[in-house]
Amino acid sequence: MDKGNGLLALSILMVVAGIALIVWAGLRGEAEFYLVLIIPVISGSGGVFAAGVLLLIFGIVLLFFAMSLRSVERYPEQTPRARTPARAPRTGEPSTGGGAQWGGVVFIGPIPITFGSGPRMGRLMVVAAIIMALLMLAFFLGIFI
Repeated sequence: MDKGNGLLALSILMVVAGIALIVWAGLRGEAEFYLVLIIPVISGSGGVFAAGVLLLIFGIVLLFFAMSLRSVERYPEQTPRARTPARAPRTGEPSTGGGAQWGGVVFIGPIPITFGSGPRMGRLMVVAAIIMALLMLAFFLGIFI
């Protein structure tokens, strides 16, 4: 087992152990679980809860480092280089090729934020945001239940 896999296994173990300790603290009465709007909130006052939160935080941070290390070990030829990449010469005219179009919708609470690579994609994302908002409203009102 290389170093990246061992670190990945340790980080996953820490996350699972942290979640298990938080659940155990809840069963012992040291932690309480709430749902504020749509965000789950956990609060506690015992040592088991504190140990679970610390293990969870350190496990998640270690998980990011382990995934990065594993990626670098697996694909060393794709690591960033110090030299400057070659650039295409400028011709002064915009390209006429049909590049990929992209767009997205981000909901912050009930407020949608749309973005896209052009006006057409932006309008499409506004339509997608309206459809998603109507589906969320229908779900919250219990129409599909």
